[in-house]
Amino acid sequence: MANRLVQRLDGAQITVIDPRRMHLYQPGLSLVAAGLKPASYVESDTAGWLPNGVTWPPERVAAVDAEAKTVSTENGETLPYDWLVVAPGLVLDHDAIEGFSPDVVGENGIGALYAGPEYAARTWAAASRFTEEGGTGLFTRPETEMKCAGAPLKHTFLIDDIARRAGNAGRMVYAAPQESLFGVPIVAEKVLMLFGDRAASTR
Repeated sequence: MANRLVQRLDGAQITVIDPRRMHLYQPGLSLVAAGLKPASYVESDTAGWLPNGVTWPPERVAAVDAEAKTVSTENGETLPYDWLVVAPGLVLDHDAIEGFSPDVVGENGIGALYAGPEYAARTWAAASRFTEEGGTGLFTRPETEMKCAGAPLKHTFLIDDIARRAGNAGRMVYAAPQESLFGVPIVAEKVLMLFGDRAASTR
């Protein structure tokens, strides 16, 4: 949004308040978890993505006062605004999954793509053993909405392809509670065809 506004609003004062100094390229985590990229591939300096002229206090927002049109940061700074874009993001709640902890990622055949670069790399450590030894691969999609519904499918097909190229095609199971495998009907139909070609099952 900041990049777009800089291009379109001549002379505007634009501020991005974001505490994370390292930018995380989330779509790349599935590539790390498939052994196609190193963990470092998905991390870069946030400052490198901001256009010239944008102010960036690397702070957390503590409060928004819509009447006074101000934003307060955790370090006590208060910033006025004319127009505000709020992008609070997501917090992954692994504790909501009974029996799961990020500590087990990479062991006993357990993976988790989006816990972060380290966990994506540990996911590949577990998945690589599956691609070498075969067996049953269980891939899941959450019941809730998600930013990229194709990500679990992407990882399923990547691991299946790597295993097949190694001559160790195992049994692939894709577990998703939704009525359709993908929100776009023609894509959902294609996915079913691909699963059928690979003798993969869905639940």
